[in-house]
Amino acid sequence: MSYLTKQRTLETFHSLTKNEATRRNQQSVLRHFERFCLKQFDRSMETVIEDLILVSKTDSQKIEDLFQEYISNGFNETNSARTIRTHYSIITTYLKYRKVAIDKDDLKTVLSFPRVSYEELVPMNREIIRKFIDFASPTEKAKLLIQASSGLRNQEVCGLRKKDIQTDTIRWTIHVSSKLGKGSKARITFLSNETRRFLEPLIKELHPDDMIFVNNNTTLYSSKQYELKKFERLRERVGLTEKYESSNKSKYSTHSFRAFFVTNAEKVHDGFGHALAGHSRYMQQYERYTLEEKLNFYLDIEPSLSIYDNVDSISKDTRISNLQKQVDSMKSMIDELSGRLESNQILKP
Repeated sequence: MSYLTKQRTLETFHSLTKNEATRRNQQSVLRHFERFCLKQFDRSMETVIEDLILVSKTDSQKIEDLFQEYISNGFNETNSARTIRTHYSIITTYLKYRKVAIDKDDLKTVLSFPRVSYEELVPMNREIIRKFIDFASPTEKAKLLIQASSGLRNQEVCGLRKKDIQTDTIRWTIHVSSKLGKGSKARITFLSNETRRFLEPLIKELHPDDMIFVNNNTTLYSSKQYELKKFERLRERVGLTEKYESSNKSKYSTHSFRAFFVTNAEKVHDGFGHALAGHSRYMQQYERYTLEEKLNFYLDIEPSLSIYDNVDSISKDTRISNLQKQVDSMKSMIDELSGRLESNQILKP
C-alpha cells in the first residue's frame, strides 16, 4: 500500500491553496515560525516538526509549552493580538497536515493569548469621500465611487472586466463572478447613476474581456497590491493618515468606502446592503428576489449613497421610475381586461 502514501511537505501544503493571497499569507507566517525555531531552539522548523511527530502522541505538554513560548515571546510589540491568533491558526493547521497530534480544543483551554482590543471604527462620510475624490485621478475616482455605491471589495473592483457590467438595466448591474467573490460566491450588485458618469468614459473603448482598472496580463494579487499602494499615496495627498492604536491600521482605507455603502444601505433596507456586499449570512434572505425587485430596492437606497448629486433629484428620479412601472402594470391589466371583454362579446349569440 506504500504506493498510496504521498509525502507531505511545506511545498505540498502550499499547493493545496489556490488563492494567491492566502498562500502568500501562509508562507509569511511559516517563515516567521521558522525564524522562531532557529532562535529559540537552534533547530530548523522541519527538525522541530519531526520531533513533535514523535512526542506529541504521548506528551501533549511539550506542544503546549512550545505554543505558549511562541505566543508569549515570538512577537514584537507592534504585532496585534489578532495577528498572533492568525499565526497560531495557520501553524496548527500545518502541523496537523504534517500529522502532529494536536487537539485544538484542549490547547484553547491551556494556552494564554493576549486579549483582542476592539476600537470604535471611524465612519466614512460624504465630506471625506469628496476629499479623496477631489485628489484622485479619473480612474481612481471611478474605482472609489464604485466601492461607495456598490459595496465591492478592493479585489473585486480590480478584477472587473467590461463584460461584468450589464448596461441595459435602469441602474448598471455588476455581476461578480465566483472567481472574484469571497468564498467563491457569485452575486450581483448595482451602480448609482452618479458612479456611471465617472465610469462610462473609461469603458467606452474597451473590449468585453478587457480589465477595467488593471493590466490584462497582471495577476489579480499583484494588481490588488499595486492598487493598495496607489491608495496609500492618495491618502497621503489628502492628509488623512491617522491610524488605530491597537492594530496600527489606517482609519481610512479602501474598505472604508465599502463600509460607507453597507452602513447607508442598511439604514433604508435592513439586510439588503449586506446582501449586495456579499456577506453570506444575509444572502438567504434575498436569493429569491428577481433582478427587477432588487433594482427597486437599490433605487430606494441610491439617494443615501450620493456623494455629489442632489439627493432630492435622485429621489424624484426614483419616484418617476416607480410611477412609470405602475403605469405600465396598469396598462397591461387594462389590455388584459379589454381582451376578455372582446372575447365575451364575440361568444354572445
